[in-house]
Amino acid sequence: MSQLISYSKLTKSDFFTFFNLNEITSERNSPTVKILKPGGFQEYIDIEFHLNKKSEIIMAKLILDRQWIGNVETINPFGKDIAKSFIEAVIPLEEKEGEDNIVVLLVHFLFNMVGTKDKIIPCTEPLYNFENSSVEVKSFLDVYRNLKNSNKIPLKTSILKIKNIIQKNKPRIIIKWMIKNNQN
Repeated sequence: MSQLISYSKLTKSDFFTFFNLNEITSERNSPTVKILKPGGFQEYIDIEFHLNKKSEIIMAKLILDRQWIGNVETINPFGKDIAKSFIEAVIPLEEKEGEDNIVVLLVHFLFNMVGTKDKIIPCTEPLYNFENSSVEVKSFLDVYRNLKNSNKIPLKTSILKIKNIIQKNKPRIIIKWMIKNNQN
């Protein structure tokens, strides 16, 4: 099993500090659930961490308003920044090892994704159809673009899921990472 990330370590990470995350509530059940909000765009973003008894993250959820993050035509750069940063921060290092690791590819291609109507002024030679190198990456990005409903990427000891949902009568997208024996 990979080394799980402790909540205290996460609070000191670039993800936590860059997005100025603040704990809104903490439910001390089993598992402990922490609800957070970022410093900006709070009305569009919900973050949730489920912790085991050692305060290690066993599940993490990033929930974004669909209207805010965009679709195949226009992709909000702030939305894809927090999404790729979330994935990078919550998945243990052992799950990201290897030259063609799916998590590393996904983070790279998610951050570089553009909508069909987005205007890009490249400083270097632009990449087109860059995410076609991996079926798993393309499927994940298609859910983010609102072209598919859901996708799941099995990793060594965990699972990364993405799904379009309706929550409180609003279309949203949920990116959820969890250890394999925690299938909630």
